Amino acid sequence: MRGNSHVRFLGGGGAEMPCCYPTRLPRAAPATRPAHPKRTKPCLMAGLFYVPPFIEPPHPEVEDFSIYSRPRDMIHYRLDQLAGNIMDLTLLDGGMGRELKRIGAPFSQPLWSAQALIEAPDRVIEAHLNFIRAGARVITANSYACVPFHLGERRYREQGPALASLAARLAAQAVSRWQEASVQPPSQANAPVASLSVAGCLPPALGSYRPDLFDPGRAREITTALYHAQDPHVDLWLAETLSSLAEISVMQEVLAASEKPRWYALTLQDEVSDIARLRSGESVAEATQQLCQGGADAILFNCSIPEVMAQALVDAGDAMQRLKLSRPLGAYANSFSPIGDAHRANTTLTADRELTPAGYLDYAKRWHSLGARLIGGCCGIHPAHIETLADWHQAGNR
Repeated sequence: MRGNSHVRFLGGGGAEMPCCYPTRLPRAAPATRPAHPKRTKPCLMAGLFYVPPFIEPPHPEVEDFSIYSRPRDMIHYRLDQLAGNIMDLTLLDGGMGRELKRIGAPFSQPLWSAQALIEAPDRVIEAHLNFIRAGARVITANSYACVPFHLGERRYREQGPALASLAARLAAQAVSRWQEASVQPPSQANAPVASLSVAGCLPPALGSYRPDLFDPGRAREITTALYHAQDPHVDLWLAETLSSLAEISVMQEVLAASEKPRWYALTLQDEVSDIARLRSGESVAEATQQLCQGGADAILFNCSIPEVMAQALVDAGDAMQRLKLSRPLGAYANSFSPIGDAHRANTTLTADRELTPAGYLDYAKRWHSLGARLIGGCCGIHPAHIETLADWHQAGNR
C-alpha cells in the first residue's frame, strides 16, 4: 500500500480516518450570500487542506497580500503548523478513456468511455483500481461520455442518467474493494491508511473543446440530470473540460445547492502564450474571478497540452491575489497533440504524442512549484504516469 505517515490524502468511501487536524472541508461560500451553516455530516474529504468559507489572510492587518498568493501560504499554513513538513499534494487519477482502451475494454467512437459502461462494467472497476494502485487518491466517475454528444439523442434519453449513476456506483465499488483489501491486521490497527474519494464528473454537455456548440438551456437540462444521477454515490464534484465562461455559469447554477465540495477544471487553448485563455478565447483571469466569486472550492486546468498549464496557474494565482481571495489550484494535462478550433471530439481518436512518465513528472514539478496542489492526468495519462508522481511525492517532492 502506498502511504506516508506524515501525509493525509483525500478521504472518501464513507471512511473517517484518525487525524490530528480538522477533517471538515467547508464549502467556500459565494461573496454575494452568507456562508453556509456548519455541516453536521462528517466530510469525506479528510485529507485535503482546510479551506475557510470566506478566504481571508490569517493576519488581516498585513497589507502585502503577495505572501498569501499561493495555496501553500494562504491555505496550507494551518497544516504546516499542525503537522510539520507536509508535502501538500493530492494525486488525482488519469485518463479513463485511454486506460479502458489500453486494458482491452470495449472502446470505439462515438461511445468512447461509455461503451465499457454498457458492455463491460467490470473493466471500469479494473481501470479505477489501476489508478488507485498507482497512488491516486481521488478517482473520477466514468460518466464523461454519458451525454448526447457521445451516446446520441435516443440512447441518451433511454440510458444517459442511468449510465451516469452506474459510473458513480462503479467508482464507489472500486474504492470499497480497495479499502477492503487494505484492511490492516490487528497488529497494525493504528497504522495510517491512505483514504480515497470519488469525484462525480460533470462533463461538457454538448461537446468537448467546442464552446461554439454551447446552448445554455440544453446544457443545464443535461447537466442537472447527470448531477442527480451521481449525487448519492460521490464525495465531491468535478465539473471538467469547461471551455467558456458561459459553460462555467451553467455548472455553477447546477451545483449551487450542493453541500459537497465543487471543483472546476478549465480546458485551455493549446498555444503557449503570456496570457492563458480558455478555448473560447476568454482569459483564465476572468474565469478565476467568476469561479472565486461564485463559490468554487478548487480551480484546476485539464485536457490541454502540458506546456500551457504553467501560465494558467500563474494567471489564476495573480487573479486571486488581486481579489484577495484564494482557492486550491490543480492541473491534469493530456498527452494529445495540440487541439484546434475545428476539432471533432467524437469522430476519430485524437493523435497521441509520446509523453513518458518521467517527462510528465517534469511538468508536474513545475506546476507544483507554481502552487498546484491537485495533480493528476487526463486523456493518455496512464497509471504508470500517476505512479511516477506518487513516487516523487513520497520521496519528498525533490
